[in-house]
Amino acid sequence: MKGKIQRFCFVALLLVWSLPLFAEGPAVADALYSFEGNVSNQADQHIAEVVIELLSTDNAVVAATQTDIDGHYMLLGVPLTDGQYRLRFSKHDYEVALSSFSVAPGASGKAKKLDITLLPLSAAVKQRGQRGGTITQIKVFYATDRAASSDKGVPVYSGTRSNAGLTFGSCDVTIPPTHSAGNIEAPSIWRLEFSPNADEYITIRSIEVKAKTDFYRELAKSIGTSKSRDAFVFIHGYNVGFDDAVKRTAQLAYDMRFGGVPIVYSWPSKGKFYGYFDDEHEIEATKENLKRFLLDLGAQSGASSIYLVAHSMGNRALLSVLSELATKNKGEAVRAFRQVIFAAPDVPRADFENLTRNISTGSPHLTLYVSAHDQALLLSRYFHHGETRAGEAGNPPLLLAGLDTIDVSRVSSELLGHTYYGDCQTVISDVVRIFRNEMLPRGLEPARTAAGQFWFFMPQ
Repeated sequence: MKGKIQRFCFVALLLVWSLPLFAEGPAVADALYSFEGNVSNQADQHIAEVVIELLSTDNAVVAATQTDIDGHYMLLGVPLTDGQYRLRFSKHDYEVALSSFSVAPGASGKAKKLDITLLPLSAAVKQRGQRGGTITQIKVFYATDRAASSDKGVPVYSGTRSNAGLTFGSCDVTIPPTHSAGNIEAPSIWRLEFSPNADEYITIRSIEVKAKTDFYRELAKSIGTSKSRDAFVFIHGYNVGFDDAVKRTAQLAYDMRFGGVPIVYSWPSKGKFYGYFDDEHEIEATKENLKRFLLDLGAQSGASSIYLVAHSMGNRALLSVLSELATKNKGEAVRAFRQVIFAAPDVPRADFENLTRNISTGSPHLTLYVSAHDQALLLSRYFHHGETRAGEAGNPPLLLAGLDTIDVSRVSSELLGHTYYGDCQTVISDVVRIFRNEMLPRGLEPARTAAGQFWFFMPQ
């Protein structure tokens, strides 16, 4: 009862506030639209604090609100020009819901009633498997400067560098219906499993090499027909083979319920634990190819937003490239990239600071994930004579203007504490929120120091 009285008072205040908008009549150039409805779960229980955003064609937020204690929401008197719009409903631990509509030229405006049912992530995973039969297939586009051989007509990419520059293509990756978020299911020799079974494991069903022009034409078509018309690029780290990089990209796309197109940039990592110093040489050598790829991607993909996610040693190439692009042409080349995520960067802290200062003056929003339990970075520090890595949490961690630093130490639990960006569902959920352009705190806990502020995940 209390909630209904509060809602009545809120409606009354909004109506009083909006009366001048309606009273002005012809003086208002745009059509006025109002939206109202309820958000509930599958059990028909109301969901409070669901964020509702009205998005324009370019994904800009036109108006926003959230549901009240009774799961009710309203957006009243929103002026809209002709074009395509979407209502996005989002809440932590639920799958995002989208509703599209168009405003025709000369439209006089209207009120829309829209009730939405949100699926919990676990239920959403189950239904996605059912919709695809027993297996879900995800197309991952790729660019690589690895050398390739052929096995029965299928390209096999090695840990050595190609003399021909970049190769382009796409992979069809299968996700099993039993997939658990954060996992890359694979056969185990300890269980005497030797062949990949698509019903149980993430598998690469096919790899198709494409000419550069065909690659960008098909990529632009896929992005244009995708749910969100976005793309994200994953740049892997040390000790990662081509197949593993592709599977990780598909797993991230699936676990994030990403509505756009996933892309992986795969440089010639040896994919071996003992190949660290060889990988250091290769990550330096790949910078020019990565720069060329990102420039072409921004110019030819047609994506509304491009998100970049780099892990570990992959950050070295991405930081260098973005820093260079940000200092040229007044940073126009980096404006295609909406969000940049630096996950566990195996980069000297001083180098990270210097390079990031250039990038932060441009348009991308920057996020740094660090951990106090990252054993791989501790080993890297040892290799580099005690030189602190940017992905180490420290006391405090690396703090810079224009960079959001998030400490994952409370939620990172995998053995080496290094691949939390893809293994930890809590971190994956935060990446989803970053892709939605949600601002801090978005459920994170602030930590204030004399050097500045950073953020922790809430204890689970």
